[in-house]
Amino acid sequence: MTLTAYGPLCTEVYEITKPIDRDYPDVPYYIRHLSLIGGRILEAMVGTGRLLIPLLEAGINVEGIDSSPDTLAVCRKHCTDRNLNPVLHQGCVEKLDIPGKFSA
Repeated sequence: MTLTAYGPLCTEVYEITKPIDRDYPDVPYYIRHLSLIGGRILEAMVGTGRLLIPLLEAGINVEGIDSSPDTLAVCRKHCTDRNLNPVLHQGCVEKLDIPGKFSA
């Protein structure tokens, strides 16, 4: 058996170990550098939105992709709670099939 997506239990563990509102040292770095890029940005393996949400709140045009419908559902809920309307894709980054181009 090959695990292709995080299920409910993995999603719950992710929520516990990587909560959305914690101060992560990588977030300011990505905001600083990605805000200079412009255009569409894709966060691969977006999970529950730990990085996507602060990027969206900073006004960065970022979309997310993840293979797990469970983590994407939680990500959507976190975004809805913050009045954010993200573009999220379900799929594998190994077989990326999203129309258009991304700047980063």
